[in-house]
Amino acid sequence: MNEIISIQNISFSYSEHTPVFSHFSTSIQTKMVTALTAPSGAGKTTLLHLLAGLIQPQEGQILFPPSHNKISMVFQENRLIPSASIAKNIKLVNKKLTDSEICGLLKQAELEHYAACKPGSLSGGEQRRAAILRALAANYEILLLDEPFTGLDTARKDKISQIIKKNTKDKTLILVTHNPDDRELLECKMAVQI
Repeated sequence: MNEIISIQNISFSYSEHTPVFSHFSTSIQTKMVTALTAPSGAGKTTLLHLLAGLIQPQEGQILFPPSHNKISMVFQENRLIPSASIAKNIKLVNKKLTDSEICGLLKQAELEHYAACKPGSLSGGEQRRAAILRALAANYEILLLDEPFTGLDTARKDKISQIIKKNTKDKTLILVTHNPDDRELLECKMAVQI
């Protein structure tokens, strides 16, 4: 039986006049792919940031099962470190990875020739793939995906979705996307309405 991530009565606002959440509660099944659905500007990215612990709810709490205390995230922006090579960007999230393991990961996304390159020398789509690989390389039980396929064409989306599925067996994935096709690519089984 899968455990749940319990979001209990949370409130959060960036300013007192515009609350993003007001006493919001829901639960998310672990070890599944769940999409957060809501109109634009309704707080999907904010909820991911709350789940990641990047910001804290002003009221209420988010409870994780004891087995789900490690989180990795693909942000809307790539957030690669400009001064570090692609291989170093990946190594930073998991020091235990060997060079050959990093090369193997890069090879999955056809980026092995860019291991020593800085992010600025890659195209937007290549940087996006590198950012996804970095998130997959971390030690995590929960993977948060915020518009993960931004800037990727259909063929690349298909390829990257296969890589994500291959590397996230028995993990919890929480997806934010405006594109229903993206949910299908990741075989999303659940949807949580915000």
